[in-house]
Amino acid sequence: SSSTSFLPLLKRFIYTEMIEDATKHFPSLSKTIIDERDMYLSHTLKMCPGRKIVAVVGMGHVRGMQKYWNDQIDVRSLLTVCKNREIVIMLERIMTHG
Repeated sequence: SSSTSFLPLLKRFIYTEMIEDATKHFPSLSKTIIDERDMYLSHTLKMCPGRKIVAVVGMGHVRGMQKYWNDQIDVRSLLTVCKNREIVIMLERIMTHG
C-alpha cells in the first residue's frame, strides 16, 4: 500500500531531524558520534580488498560517508579517547532520563 512505501521516508525524516537537533545542542557529541564514525567507516571500506564491496551501515551514516569518501583520513586520531565534558553530560542525561 502507499502508506507502507511512505514509511521509510518518514523514518529518514524523523531521524534526520533528531540528529540536527542533537547537533545544535551538543556539537561536540555530533562530531564524536557521527562525523568521526563516518570518517572511520569511509576509510575502513576503502581499505577493503576486492573490486566490489557490500556494506550494511546505519541510515544516518550514508551521507557522511559519502562526504568523507575522497578525504585522506588519519584513523589513529579517531581511535583516541575523548574526554570532552559536553559528551559526558549528554550521556549522563540519556542514562538518567531514558
